[in-house]
Amino acid sequence: MDDMDKTFGSYLRRMRGENKISLRNLSNIVGLSHVYIAEVERGVAKPLQEEHWGKFVMAIPGLKLEKLRELAMGVGNYKLNFSQQPKLYSEVGLVLARRMEDHRLEDEELKQILEILQGPDDE
Repeated sequence: MDDMDKTFGSYLRRMRGENKISLRNLSNIVGLSHVYIAEVERGVAKPLQEEHWGKFVMAIPGLKLEKLRELAMGVGNYKLNFSQQPKLYSEVGLVLARRMEDHRLEDEELKQILEILQGPDDE
């Protein structure tokens, strides 16, 4: 991954800039507010919902769907701050992070953890 593309928004901004597409023009093409797109690019708003990605890929030459997916999922280093959370949150987070870093989770265990964390509302 290119160093300048550490976030979903920075990748989107770089690709839009390289193609000389203004925020307002992109906004008109994809049907979203230019203010919202700017907030996504700056990291103020969460990455775009996946339902919008296709319009952006069509509007910005060279924008890759797989890279959007990778960046939206936060692939790479991720910093968690448990300072304001109950102790159990930090214990669970640290144990999970260590086991993942050491690749000490089987696929079935990962699927079970993901199913628990996603819950019925995130399907």
